Amino acid sequence: MRTRWPDGTQLVFMMFDLLHEDGVDLRGAPLGERKHDLNWLCRKADVPFMRQVETFLDGAALFAHVAEFGLEGVVLKRIDQPYVSGPTNTG
Repeated sequence: MRTRWPDGTQLVFMMFDLLHEDGVDLRGAPLGERKHDLNWLCRKADVPFMRQVETFLDGAALFAHVAEFGLEGVVLKRIDQPYVSGPTNTG
């Protein structure tokens, strides 16, 4: 993969989850394991990467920060659950 565009600007690729690796379907593994593998791959590739916040205990403060910085939203996932395709209803 090219890390710079022809005009010299740097390419930024954001990854949030690792669903397949070397032909192996990882969707059945808990999110925590998939994130661990993703972080390992980034370190192995020796590319700059930014870690996501793994947990955020104060939901009201989280949404206040999202609004303050003008972000579009938040994705919430349970760290101990497998990947589930499509919308889910957690009640």
